[in-house]
Amino acid sequence: YGGEETPEFVMVDPKADVDVPNSRATANCVLRCKLCDRVSTIVVSRVADDAVVAGKGSQRVCTLETRGCEPTVFSVRDGWHCVAGGENAASFEVDFDEDGEFCDCDEEGTAVAISNVQTEFVKVKG
Repeated sequence: YGGEETPEFVMVDPKADVDVPNSRATANCVLRCKLCDRVSTIVVSRVADDAVVAGKGSQRVCTLETRGCEPTVFSVRDGWHCVAGGENAASFEVDFDEDGEFCDCDEEGTAVAISNVQTEFVKVKG
């Protein structure tokens, strides 16, 4: 935003409702450039209803409406709900580590791991 990349990650909470300065609008994230005072906004306009399935290729998890900024990196962190595949599918509340990996055991003591999560931004119209 403001033509510069932020030095740290910016959290976008789809449940947040932040007032946009000098506007009647709200957004899920409002950024203000410290150099030029320009305001940029991000609104989460769609969150996927379905779980991401391993081995199914690229899958959309959300749609962001951005004004005045362009996301460059998506960091998989906390707050995910995942379902393990297979016959006895178990569900987990997942908080990924800094490297985007998760490891735990299901109720029967079987190891469950998620690793090599890859993300990308794709521009969509409408």
